[in-house]
Amino acid sequence: MQQLLTPEQASKLLAISVKQLRDLTDAGELAFVNIGLGTKRPTRRYLPEDLELFISRRRMERSPVIRNPTRKPPTPTHYPLLSISEIIAERKALKAAERETRRKQGK
Repeated sequence: MQQLLTPEQASKLLAISVKQLRDLTDAGELAFVNIGLGTKRPTRRYLPEDLELFISRRRMERSPVIRNPTRKPPTPTHYPLLSISEIIAERKALKAAERETRRKQGK
């Protein structure tokens, strides 16, 4: 029989926090054994084989990345900054265009 691990021990083996371990089990990504009697809050313990299965399912091979050395990263000039009044005017124009489209479709 394998030894059951506490959440602290399991999270240490996975190099994650206890909260992240709990989130993974709540999401159904990681199996646990409920050794508690209560139904509201389980007393969780983890089997080493379940941790190994989780690791093997999550293991990823690095895929080759194709880079384009001639492409330059975007600079802030590519993204113009708008003032609040320009944003409001743009929204008004979009709403007016939508109203006009609905009016034309209604006739």
